[in-house]
Amino acid sequence: MIRRNVFLSTYPFGCYIQRLIMTVIETIMRDIQSLSLQEQVQVARYVQRLSATACRKRAMLLRKTYGSLDDADGRAFEEAVAESRKMDAHG
Repeated sequence: MIRRNVFLSTYPFGCYIQRLIMTVIETIMRDIQSLSLQEQVQVARYVQRLSATACRKRAMLLRKTYGSLDDADGRAFEEAVAESRKMDAHG
């Protein structure tokens, strides 16, 4: 099963939504670039902490659920994750 981004597959508004998302991201990036170097470093550290927090939460959930799938389900899940990563890498 191919999983599509819900925002991009809402024909005919998908392109508009994608452009809107990019506009928001571009605006944020411009705002960050207008900050002093010290403020940019603070922003980068904040984003890094968010990323580290998400990573810790993911690791905790993996530890809690480890062994809850049988072999067949585990292989199917690994294949689905691998396929998802391929799609993310290729757009």
